Parts: sequence; structure tokens; C-alpha cells
Amino acid sequence: MANKNIDYKSVLLCFVFVIMMFVFLSNRFDGSTDNNQSKESLGDLAITYYINNYDSDIDPNTLEAEVLSYGCHYEVHIYQEAQLIKKLRWLNEFNANSFQ
Repeated sequence: MANKNIDYKSVLLCFVFVIMMFVFLSNRFDGSTDNNQSKESLGDLAITYYINNYDSDIDPNTLEAEVLSYGCHYEVHIYQEAQLIKKLRWLNEFNANSFQ
């Protein structure tokens, strides 16, 4: 009878662990639910950040931003005339202070 009790506890513990991992991973890696509007906004924000922090004399109309989602963070590549000029990483919050 003691063996059945131990097996039941082990199964219950495994079940709880699986549920906890599912909840953790579903909240952490939400990149698959991104929409294009938020990516475009992030690209615009990255261009503004680039101009304010790296090259204030540049014409913003010559810049393009490519937003890449890695699930846990975004990278924004800034291009001028099809040449990569800067890579920025965006973490957690939607504001310019989040760029690195």
C-alpha cells in the first residue's frame, strides 16, 4: 500500500511540474503573437533613438528599420541606402530607454 502512495505522489508532482513549466514558457516566449503594427512602431522608435543618440544630422527619410523577433527580445537593424549602420536590441519596455 505504501508503494501506491509513493507512485501517486510522484505522478502528481510531475503533473504539477509540467503545468508550471507550460505557464512559465508561454509567458516568456510570446514572440509568435506579434503583430506588424507593433513592429512598425518599434522600428520608428528605433530610428528616432538612433537619430537622437548617434547621428542627429541624418535625414530620417533615408533610414529603414528591420525588426527581428527572437521571442525573448527584439533586434532592430537600422539601414541607410541598403547598408546596415546600426543594430539595436530592445528589451521588455516600449520606450527608447530600452535600447542597447
